[in-house]
Amino acid sequence: MYDPGGMIGASDSSQPPSGNAVRGGLRKWPVRSCVAALALLGIAQLAAIFVVERNILEATNATAGIAGGADGFATAQRFNRRWFLSHDTVTVSAPSATLSYWEFSHLSAARSGAGDGGHGATVLILPGWAGSAPNTAYLYRFAAVMVEGGYRVFMIDLRAQGESTGRTCSYGLLDRDDLRQVVDEMKQRGQLSGHLVLAGHSYGAAVAIQAAAAIPETRAVIAMAGQKDLLSIGQPFRFQVRDEFPRLFQLVRPLFSDPAVAVGVRAAAMRHGFNPGDASALIAMPLVDAPVLLIHGGMDACVPPPHSRELHAARPAATTLWIHPKDDHWAYRSDSAKLLDIRAWLGEVLSKG
Repeated sequence: MYDPGGMIGASDSSQPPSGNAVRGGLRKWPVRSCVAALALLGIAQLAAIFVVERNILEATNATAGIAGGADGFATAQRFNRRWFLSHDTVTVSAPSATLSYWEFSHLSAARSGAGDGGHGATVLILPGWAGSAPNTAYLYRFAAVMVEGGYRVFMIDLRAQGESTGRTCSYGLLDRDDLRQVVDEMKQRGQLSGHLVLAGHSYGAAVAIQAAAAIPETRAVIAMAGQKDLLSIGQPFRFQVRDEFPRLFQLVRPLFSDPAVAVGVRAAAMRHGFNPGDASALIAMPLVDAPVLLIHGGMDACVPPPHSRELHAARPAATTLWIHPKDDHWAYRSDSAKLLDIRAWLGEVLSKG
């Protein structure tokens, strides 16, 4: 039989696919979509971890151009005549950095011996993350209350922050040795005599606790809204992201879970050459041989109150915990009554010798 083009017995490729073939193809689409979505989610999660890794320990000082940078310092200079008596620096080692510190004055006090006389004590104030004496005005009232009580008061820009040099915000690990060297130098300069009191807020509170464990002459510690350790920085980091990117925060928030932030922290610490688990006020608490006052706002959305509760549980003896239910992370800046309570606690502690 004549078969032009060999059409006899050939299949008709123009016929539609069978029902099974259609159903099989449709089943593949959800699988492909899920794989693509998971891949995109994985990329986004890796990007979030990279953001943590590249930001969490980085310098916030003048060199980095963040809070406390040169422009901010120049603007704050007009406050110096009112608030500061002097500005000095100390070079510390391992690794090398130059730390700036200021002595506070006050218009109505100027260390005139008002209040309880200060018990011959010096208070070193440590500001929070990215804080500096010239730009941390929310702690000026605290400093003024202490000066009015007769205390000699200094504020120290911690390593890699404000006017101090350095490239690593180590959350206390390097700072505790830095402060030990600063205290030794201040003694040589005649700036520190009598009892030593370490006071800090947020990041500075965690540093104060760790430094007190390394500086045996510390007679009291005041820790306001302190963070228990570096690896628990998830909520503070989310708070920072929310402040800087409020419109995007709800979208990216799930990417900055506690485990994800911890991965970023570990990677950053490895790059900076230390173990993040060693940067811990929680570990340092039992090693502090001085009374500790822990203060926290019950509505603190940056460093939640459980941080101070865990610090208190780590060493209940000689530790006082105040939780103010309606206060947030910065409530102490304007509440004179609470600041006077702090001063009264300190006076009672130092009066016991």
